[in-house]
Amino acid sequence: MRFEELEHTADLSIRAYGRSLPDLFENSALGMFSLIWHPTDAEELSHTAHVRLAPDEPAALLRRFLAELLFVHEDRALLFARFHVALPPCSPLECEAEGVPIAGHELRSHIKAVTFHRLQVCQDDNGLWTATLVFDT
Repeated sequence: MRFEELEHTADLSIRAYGRSLPDLFENSALGMFSLIWHPTDAEELSHTAHVRLAPDEPAALLRRFLAELLFVHEDRALLFARFHVALPPCSPLECEAEGVPIAGHELRSHIKAVTFHRLQVCQDDNGLWTATLVFDT
């Protein structure tokens, strides 16, 4: 499982999983955008966006990463469905996001912000990464 939606009284929330930190970031982005829209398998991902962020501790970097994707989504009117994250130790995060224009797509919800509320990133004894995120709607 890459991510799951969690119950939340007023906002939207997910828990994402990854076998590595870049995998966790990709699955978190996929989870966030799954709250916004449902891409079809036949969707041609015709647009790309690049995100580069300075290194930080995992939880803060994940929140900044998702906030930046949310900004690009709003600024360029794009919906993303595929993410390629590179996160070498002590180096900037690099991501290429692939998506489509918003026009002609039905949206599930509108996310205003990625919050610090209940934000958690941890790694278990088996090396599996987990992130819990809440989004302001």
